[in-house]
Amino acid sequence: MDLKTEFVLVRHGQTYGNISRTLQGHSNTDLDATGVKQVKLLGRRLKHHPPFDVIISSDLQRAIDTAKIIIESIGGELISIPELREWNLGLLEGRQWNDLQQEYPDVMSVFRDGGVDVEVPGGERRSVMEKRLADCLDNLAVKYAGQRLLLVTHGGALRAIFRHLVGLPAAGNVFPQISNASYSSCFHSNNTWQVTCWNDTAHLNPEMLNELFTL
Repeated sequence: MDLKTEFVLVRHGQTYGNISRTLQGHSNTDLDATGVKQVKLLGRRLKHHPPFDVIISSDLQRAIDTAKIIIESIGGELISIPELREWNLGLLEGRQWNDLQQEYPDVMSVFRDGGVDVEVPGGERRSVMEKRLADCLDNLAVKYAGQRLLLVTHGGALRAIFRHLVGLPAAGNVFPQISNASYSSCFHSNNTWQVTCWNDTAHLNPEMLNELFTL
Protein backbone atom coordinates (compact mmCIF):
# COMPACT_ATOMS: atom_id res chain seq x y z
CA MET A 1 0.00 0.00 0.00
CA ASP A 2 1.37 3.39 -1.00
CA LEU A 3 1.50 5.90 1.85
CA LYS A 4 0.61 9.57 1.66
CA THR A 5 3.35 11.82 3.04
CA GLU A 6 2.22 15.35 3.87
CA PHE A 7 4.48 18.42 3.85
CA VAL A 8 3.91 21.92 5.18
CA LEU A 9 6.56 24.27 3.77
CA VAL A 10 7.41 27.49 5.61
CA ARG A 11 9.70 30.34 4.66
CA HIS A 12 11.59 31.93 7.56
CA GLY A 13 10.35 35.19 9.01
CA GLN A 14 11.47 38.59 7.79
CA THR A 15 15.13 39.52 8.36
CA TYR A 16 17.04 42.78 8.25
CA GLY A 17 18.52 41.55 4.98
CA ASN A 18 15.08 41.15 3.43
CA ILE A 19 14.18 44.76 4.24
CA SER A 20 17.48 46.18 2.96
CA ARG A 21 17.34 43.92 -0.14
CA THR A 22 20.65 42.34 0.79
CA LEU A 23 21.38 38.90 -0.66
CA GLN A 24 21.84 36.53 2.26
CA GLY A 25 22.43 33.12 0.70
CA HIS A 26 24.39 30.87 3.09
CA SER A 27 25.23 33.71 5.47
CA ASN A 28 23.63 33.73 8.89
CA THR A 29 21.24 36.61 9.52
CA ASP A 30 18.72 37.33 12.25
CA LEU A 31 14.97 37.80 12.18
CA ASP A 32 13.91 41.39 12.78
CA ALA A 33 11.07 42.39 15.12
CA THR A 34 8.48 42.05 12.36
CA GLY A 35 9.86 38.64 11.45
CA VAL A 36 9.47 37.41 15.01
CA LYS A 37 5.85 38.63 15.07
CA GLN A 38 5.16 36.97 11.71
CA VAL A 39 6.43 33.63 12.92
CA LYS A 40 4.49 33.82 16.19
CA LEU A 41 1.31 34.36 14.17
CA LEU A 42 2.19 31.40 11.96
CA GLY A 43 2.82 29.28 15.05
CA ARG A 44 -0.61 30.24 16.37
CA ARG A 45 -2.13 29.09 13.08
CA LEU A 46 -0.25 25.79 13.04
CA LYS A 47 -1.31 25.08 16.64
CA HIS A 48 -4.82 24.42 15.29
CA HIS A 49 -3.60 22.05 12.58
CA PRO A 50 -2.99 18.30 12.93
CA PRO A 51 0.30 17.63 14.77
CA PHE A 52 3.54 17.07 12.90
CA ASP A 53 5.50 13.86 13.18
CA VAL A 54 8.75 15.55 12.15
CA ILE A 55 9.96 19.18 12.15
CA ILE A 56 12.99 19.90 9.95
CA SER A 57 14.68 23.21 9.17
CA SER A 58 17.62 24.50 7.21
CA ASP A 59 20.67 24.78 9.44
CA LEU A 60 20.98 28.52 8.77
CA GLN A 61 20.16 30.69 11.78
CA ARG A 62 17.12 32.51 10.40
CA ALA A 63 15.43 29.19 9.62
CA ILE A 64 16.39 27.61 12.94
CA ASP A 65 15.07 30.63 14.85
CA THR A 66 11.82 30.48 12.86
CA ALA A 67 11.39 26.79 13.65
CA LYS A 68 12.11 27.30 17.35
CA ILE A 69 9.48 30.04 17.64
CA ILE A 70 6.92 27.78 15.93
CA ILE A 71 7.82 24.92 18.27
CA GLU A 72 7.02 27.20 21.23
CA SER A 73 3.40 27.05 20.00
CA ILE A 74 3.09 23.51 18.66
CA GLY A 75 5.75 21.52 20.52
CA GLY A 76 8.10 18.98 19.00
CA GLU A 77 11.79 18.38 18.40
CA LEU A 78 13.82 20.15 15.72
CA ILE A 79 16.09 18.51 13.17
CA SER A 80 18.30 20.91 11.16
CA ILE A 81 19.93 19.86 7.89
CA PRO A 82 22.16 21.67 5.35
CA GLU A 83 20.21 20.28 2.39
CA LEU A 84 17.42 22.82 3.07
CA ARG A 85 19.78 25.80 2.92
CA GLU A 86 19.24 28.79 0.68
CA TRP A 87 21.06 29.09 -2.65
CA ASN A 88 24.79 29.61 -2.03
CA LEU A 89 25.29 33.04 -3.59
CA GLY A 90 29.05 33.20 -3.14
CA LEU A 91 30.53 36.63 -3.85
CA LEU A 92 27.07 38.19 -4.04
CA GLU A 93 26.23 37.52 -0.39
CA GLY A 94 26.07 40.52 1.89
CA ARG A 95 25.58 42.93 -1.02
CA GLN A 96 22.48 44.90 -1.99
CA TRP A 97 20.25 44.03 -4.92
CA ASN A 98 20.51 47.40 -6.70
CA ASP A 99 24.32 47.41 -6.66
CA LEU A 100 24.49 43.84 -7.96
CA GLN A 101 22.16 44.66 -10.84
CA GLN A 102 24.79 47.10 -12.06
CA GLU A 103 27.75 44.75 -11.57
CA TYR A 104 26.24 41.36 -12.47
CA PRO A 105 23.23 42.12 -14.71
CA ASP A 106 23.23 38.70 -16.42
CA VAL A 107 23.27 36.82 -13.12
CA MET A 108 20.69 39.03 -11.42
CA SER A 109 18.26 38.83 -14.34
CA VAL A 110 17.72 35.09 -13.85
CA PHE A 111 16.68 35.19 -10.18
CA ARG A 112 13.05 35.88 -11.08
CA ASP A 113 12.61 33.20 -13.75
CA GLY A 114 13.60 29.57 -14.10
CA GLY A 115 14.65 29.27 -17.71
CA VAL A 116 18.40 29.89 -17.40
CA ASP A 117 21.05 27.91 -15.55
CA VAL A 118 23.61 30.27 -14.06
CA GLU A 119 26.91 29.93 -12.23
CA VAL A 120 27.02 32.36 -9.32
CA PRO A 121 30.56 33.75 -8.85
CA GLY A 122 32.11 31.85 -5.96
CA GLY A 123 28.81 30.13 -5.25
CA GLU A 124 26.44 27.41 -6.42
CA ARG A 125 25.24 26.74 -9.94
CA ARG A 126 21.49 27.06 -10.13
CA SER A 127 20.97 23.51 -11.42
CA VAL A 128 23.09 22.12 -8.56
CA MET A 129 21.02 24.03 -5.99
CA GLU A 130 17.75 22.87 -7.53
CA LYS A 131 18.91 19.24 -7.60
CA ARG A 132 19.94 19.51 -3.94
CA LEU A 133 16.44 20.63 -2.95
CA ALA A 134 14.66 18.13 -5.22
CA ASP A 135 16.72 15.23 -3.87
CA CYS A 136 16.12 16.41 -0.31
CA LEU A 137 12.35 16.48 -0.76
CA ASP A 138 12.25 13.10 -2.50
CA ASN A 139 14.45 11.51 0.16
CA LEU A 140 12.32 12.89 2.99
CA ALA A 141 9.16 11.58 1.31
CA VAL A 142 10.66 8.08 1.34
CA LYS A 143 12.30 8.25 4.77
CA TYR A 144 9.14 9.52 6.49
CA ALA A 145 6.55 7.81 4.28
CA GLY A 146 3.03 8.17 5.63
CA GLN A 147 3.95 10.92 8.09
CA ARG A 148 3.30 14.64 8.37
CA LEU A 149 6.31 16.95 8.07
CA LEU A 150 6.96 20.63 8.69
CA LEU A 151 9.89 22.04 6.70
CA VAL A 152 11.33 25.50 7.43
CA THR A 153 13.50 26.88 4.66
CA HIS A 154 14.15 29.89 2.39
CA GLY A 155 12.72 31.79 -0.57
CA GLY A 156 15.16 30.53 -3.18
CA ALA A 157 14.93 27.00 -1.82
CA LEU A 158 11.15 27.12 -2.05
CA ARG A 159 11.34 28.28 -5.65
CA ALA A 160 13.50 25.23 -6.37
CA ILE A 161 10.94 23.03 -4.61
CA PHE A 162 8.12 24.61 -6.62
CA ARG A 163 9.95 23.81 -9.85
CA HIS A 164 10.42 20.21 -8.70
CA LEU A 165 6.74 19.85 -7.83
CA VAL A 166 5.08 21.46 -10.86
CA GLY A 167 7.77 22.50 -13.35
CA LEU A 168 8.66 25.89 -14.80
CA PRO A 169 6.21 28.76 -15.21
CA ALA A 170 5.30 29.54 -18.81
CA ALA A 171 7.87 31.51 -20.80
CA GLY A 172 7.92 35.16 -19.78
CA ASN A 173 6.34 34.48 -16.39
CA VAL A 174 8.06 34.38 -13.00
CA PHE A 175 7.91 31.96 -10.10
CA PRO A 176 5.02 32.58 -7.66
CA GLN A 177 5.71 34.93 -4.76
CA ILE A 178 7.07 33.33 -1.58
CA SER A 179 6.52 35.69 1.33
CA ASN A 180 8.29 35.61 4.67
CA ALA A 181 6.52 33.30 7.16
CA SER A 182 4.26 32.02 4.38
CA TYR A 183 2.48 28.67 4.48
CA SER A 184 2.59 26.22 1.57
CA SER A 185 1.73 22.54 1.42
CA CYS A 186 2.01 19.47 -0.76
CA PHE A 187 1.91 15.70 -0.49
CA HIS A 188 3.67 12.70 -1.98
CA SER A 189 1.74 9.55 -2.93
CA ASN A 190 2.07 6.86 -5.62
CA ASN A 191 5.45 8.31 -6.63
CA THR A 192 3.87 11.64 -7.56
CA TRP A 193 3.72 15.11 -6.00
CA GLN A 194 0.65 17.27 -5.56
CA VAL A 195 0.65 20.94 -4.50
CA THR A 196 -2.28 21.75 -2.22
CA CYS A 197 -1.50 25.35 -1.17
CA TRP A 198 1.11 27.98 -2.04
CA ASN A 199 2.23 31.19 -0.33
CA ASP A 200 -0.73 31.47 2.01
CA THR A 201 -0.31 34.49 4.31
CA ALA A 202 -3.83 34.67 5.75
CA HIS A 203 -2.35 34.51 9.27
CA LEU A 204 -0.36 37.73 8.74
CA ASN A 205 -1.45 41.34 8.96
CA PRO A 206 -1.21 43.01 5.52
CA GLU A 207 1.20 45.66 6.80
CA MET A 208 3.66 42.90 7.74
CA LEU A 209 4.13 41.75 4.16
CA ASN A 210 7.29 42.76 2.33
CA GLU A 211 6.82 41.57 -1.25
CA LEU A 212 10.24 42.64 -2.54
CA PHE A 213 12.14 39.81 -4.16
CA THR A 214 14.95 38.88 -1.75
CA LEU A 215 17.00 35.76 -1.03
